[in-house]
Amino acid sequence: MVRSYKRMPQRPDSRRKRRIILLLGLALLLFLSAGGIFLTRTCCRWMYHSSLFRINSVHITGCQRISKEEIRNLANVDIHSNILAIDADKIGRTLETHPWVKQAVVRKELPDRLYIRIVEKQPVALLQDNGLYYVDKEGVIIARTNLAENMDYPIITGLKKGELLSDSERVGHLRELLPLLYAKKNVEDVLPARNISEIHIDPRMGLVLHTVDGRFPIRLGMGDMAKKFRRLEMVLYDLYLKEAYNSVSYVDCEYYNGKIMIRKTINLS
Repeated sequence: MVRSYKRMPQRPDSRRKRRIILLLGLALLLFLSAGGIFLTRTCCRWMYHSSLFRINSVHITGCQRISKEEIRNLANVDIHSNILAIDADKIGRTLETHPWVKQAVVRKELPDRLYIRIVEKQPVALLQDNGLYYVDKEGVIIARTNLAENMDYPIITGLKKGELLSDSERVGHLRELLPLLYAKKNVEDVLPARNISEIHIDPRMGLVLHTVDGRFPIRLGMGDMAKKFRRLEMVLYDLYLKEAYNSVSYVDCEYYNGKIMIRKTINLS
């Protein structure tokens, strides 16, 4: 014989107790959350105002043309700044607005040290256009020259300052040439940048180099600068070996079908 049992209905006071326990649990959770947020904010407020995280030293490296004081002022940080409150990336971007700064790396070392590493732009030539301007190997103007600074670089003539901002064919040839002047050579360095006094850009003749000793102009023309420059170095090196360098009066790297023309001075005496 199977007996059946009827389920007894829950008492009202039992359901009330469960609701009270649930509400108390939620209240406790909210209290703990609020307490955690308050504690976190209090802790952060203390850290951002504590002397423990006040910058004690700023180490700046890589400065040659720029003074460390100039970098420190531009970064706008001092021993009273809180290291947690500063934005290292933002400081780096600010420093890179300086005309001589190519890259700025800012690093924080807790609790109180800041490191700034500067990579300066390197000039490879001077542009002559109502004054002299330093130009880097990408063909970009860095800054106007100072008479007290080193200006022992080839001078670019036949080009306006505004033209370097364009992507014209002539500017493209110049940008292709400048790195070649300072590249490490596999053969004897017969044409270093220090032996070039002028890089003239002629609308018809293209790029023409003039040496410091003024012995002869070298016409590179337009296009294929790397190929022409390598061939030119080999030809000049061969002239040195044959002791025929002093008799050269003109070199044309765009003579005919990729060949180089050497014009020599005839001594009639």
